[in-house]
Amino acid sequence: MRRWWPRSIVAGAVLLCASIAIASANSDVSPIETAIEATNVTIAARALADQIVIIAVGGLLLGAGVGVVAAAGLTYWYKNRQIQGRLQ
Repeated sequence: MRRWWPRSIVAGAVLLCASIAIASANSDVSPIETAIEATNVTIAARALADQIVIIAVGGLLLGAGVGVVAAAGLTYWYKNRQIQGRLQ
């Protein structure tokens, strides 16, 4: 069984502490609002941490697609130059 929770808990705790530290610098913000904001940030970070493999594979596929399009464009340009050279 895969243990994903320690990494997620550590990331959430770091984000929670960072959010509280940043928000506590503003004296106009109440501690309750700070805690709510930190909790929202932690929830969002955990949702992304659970989907890291999907995000990485999506980026890999996107990069491969851009590479294929660039290679096809360069091949077309090169072959077009060769054919134009033979016709002249």
